[in-house]
Amino acid sequence: MAHINLLPWRETRRQQLKRRYLGLLLVSVLAAVVLVVAVEQVLSALVASQQQRNQFLQQQIGEVERRIAEVAEVQRQSDALHQRLDLIVDLQRHRSVPVHLMSELHRVVVPGVYLTELMLQGSTLRLSGFCESNNHLANLLRQVDASPWLFNARVQEIVASRQQSLRQHRFSLSMSLSAQPRPTEEATP
Repeated sequence: MAHINLLPWRETRRQQLKRRYLGLLLVSVLAAVVLVVAVEQVLSALVASQQQRNQFLQQQIGEVERRIAEVAEVQRQSDALHQRLDLIVDLQRHRSVPVHLMSELHRVVVPGVYLTELMLQGSTLRLSGFCESNNHLANLLRQVDASPWLFNARVQEIVASRQQSLRQHRFSLSMSLSAQPRPTEEATP
């Protein structure tokens, strides 16, 4: 058998495998580094994109909140205008009430009845005064019942007194005042 020395060949082969292994290891490390850098760049781009979207959404939320505040202000102004309009309508509806009240008082106060005090609170009218007899006061109450503007008359008090040899009756009565005239019996068919 011939002796062939395979040691140099094996040594050469081992060095080739070692270089190949180190080369593959170096390529793998470089590939891993490139992959990590690429993934980091992609993730950074995604984070930056999401931050831009968040910033855009924050701007839009701020704009919507500003508009909501404007709508609330407009609603407040609208409510104030509606209150003013309601007040104006109410004043328009009741602006002729004092004229009708004075006209009706002139019509219902009969001779022999003298008014000393007139007080209107809301729709309640309070009258105080003197009358020469209870019949005059009864006539006044009948006139009030027939009035389209006055109703629900109630006598609060009647006090008889003598002043300067005249017999007078001090009275106090209350009644309701209508904002619109009631239909009278003559107007109904």
